[in-house]
Amino acid sequence: MPDSTCQSYEVKYYNRIDEELELPLDILDDLTGEAKELHEVGNGWFAYTPLLHRIREGGALNKLFDLLDERALKLPEIAEMLELLFRHPEDPPFPRCPRALYALAQSRMGMSSSVFNGHRQCMTPPVDLKALKRALGLSSWPRLRAELMKTLLCAKMTTAP
Repeated sequence: MPDSTCQSYEVKYYNRIDEELELPLDILDDLTGEAKELHEVGNGWFAYTPLLHRIREGGALNKLFDLLDERALKLPEIAEMLELLFRHPEDPPFPRCPRALYALAQSRMGMSSSVFNGHRQCMTPPVDLKALKRALGLSSWPRLRAELMKTLLCAKMTTAP
């Protein structure tokens, strides 16, 4: 069994190469490490499964798989990921409207089985609906926070000498 300290140095080395070179190359950690990276960049709304990891290890042509551990997915990319998880061949493309996309994901979750989640190390639903809501900007907290900040800034400006 390889020394985990050496392995982390090796992974860091290859990750630096991945960041510096403009090659169609993505350096992958193990399932747990990749799941942690996805979660940290804001893509923890879906379960990173052994199947997704194997697809990425095999070198998927879809650029979406490279983005998963680089940054939080944007609305069209979230819709594409949900299509990969839930869409049947006869289904139309998923909506690109956040509310409609969330409603569709919510309905598809009722028909799905649990999967192994590499981040949590246990079986979970394929999508965390609460986290998906946040990723789509539908959560009330960001809107409430923005309103609070605007109110505080306005109050500060009116009381300044």
